[in-house]
Amino acid sequence: MMQFVKLPMFLAMMGLGGWLLMTARRRPAGSGPHCMACGYNLAHLESSKCPECGAGLSEDTISDGPPSRFEWGRFWLGALLVFIPAFWVVVDFGLALMRAPSMSGWR
Repeated sequence: MMQFVKLPMFLAMMGLGGWLLMTARRRPAGSGPHCMACGYNLAHLESSKCPECGAGLSEDTISDGPPSRFEWGRFWLGALLVFIPAFWVVVDFGLALMRAPSMSGWR
């Protein structure tokens, strides 16, 4: 009975972990235009240089979307949810090999 529970649980954990890993970089809503070099918010800026990094600002170096940020908590939780089932499968396979009868008589 336990084998029938393991597979869906492992698939759910790995699926959720993969989704968390893929979405670890998020863009908060409503941040306004920002410098593509450093992510500095350029709302209400009159200058043609970024005050944070000094990059020249043009239409190619200004993004209209909000800057992205990396969420480390989401990343590590996702990594654990992917790693734990994978590690469990490897350990379970190794234990099954150790419990298997010896085949020294086979040719």
